Amino acid sequence: MDPDDRLDLVTLAIPPWINYYHWTAEGLVRIRLIEAYAEETGRYPTVLIPPDPPGWVDESLSIVDYDGEIRRWEGGIAAVATLVVPTFPDPTSVECTWLRDRMRRSVSSLDGDGSERIYVGRGDATVRRVANRDELQRVLNRYDIDTYLLSNLSVREQIELFSRAELIVGPHGAGLTNVVFGDDLTLVELFGDKRIATFDRLATALEHGYIPINGEQVGVDIRVDADELDEVVAEVLDE
Repeated sequence: MDPDDRLDLVTLAIPPWINYYHWTAEGLVRIRLIEAYAEETGRYPTVLIPPDPPGWVDESLSIVDYDGEIRRWEGGIAAVATLVVPTFPDPTSVECTWLRDRMRRSVSSLDGDGSERIYVGRGDATVRRVANRDELQRVLNRYDIDTYLLSNLSVREQIELFSRAELIVGPHGAGLTNVVFGDDLTLVELFGDKRIATFDRLATALEHGYIPINGEQVGVDIRVDADELDEVVAEVLDE
């Protein structure tokens, strides 16, 4: 069978799940390894990305500023002369630090004052919303924690916001990936009956503080113990 396309030197940046976490922590960090290959060989592989990716894929690639070609792969059968396959990256300290520094270097308006207190809202989600939002809001108000719906922010705006954070609170979800762009912050992650260590690992890799709060599962959403959250936030902020 004849191939649909013939490619010279390529690498794949198509994670099995196209969401913000998997793209950022498992796809975008591969640029470091691809550039190491280019330094050794003098040749930059063409990076193949999904044919119709979310806007944050294109934006993040423009921020990371890869020197090689980026091409949308429409699928089909291709004959490839050289396929570069980077090691599947873990969110190690080296990978996370590289990603933070590389992305922040391209965002010129960072002031790094470390004063933002952020609640990552899930008002546009269908699962893991906080069922007792009014009780939670009273805690947020007490400590001047501002709510952000990250789908309303560009990648650049999210980098700017999280680079200034001292405290991040939110239910488990891809928006918490942005802890990778912060310095010396604390993440308070809210769970229902299922706890996953995804963002614990990111926080640990960058030596952030990390505190999980296990709530009550209410259907697909969660109920948070507002008193427990109040105590945790007061201790983190020393108030």
